[in-house]
Amino acid sequence: MHRLTVSLVHYRNSNITNALFVHLCALHYFFAFIAVDESVLKHRYINMLLEGLDTVADVTLNNVLLLSARNMFRRYIIDVTDIIKVCLNYIHLKVQ
Repeated sequence: MHRLTVSLVHYRNSNITNALFVHLCALHYFFAFIAVDESVLKHRYINMLLEGLDTVADVTLNNVLLLSARNMFRRYIIDVTDIIKVCLNYIHLKVQ
């Protein structure tokens, strides 16, 4: 089993005054990465670890919805074996 780790820490070193607008709109985060190499894809399972998500967040990998999170600050482990590629992969995080 191979585990990819995505750690998202929002508003680090920020105070509440700077974050007052957050409830007014959805925030979109985009992240592109290349899977290490083909040897990673040979594992039977490839899991993605998501930590630090906000209460309401949708996570997609290569335009496939992985998770609609509705609980604050949980750890999510998601099987991405059939979704991840050797070439460029895209993660889209929408925080509401």
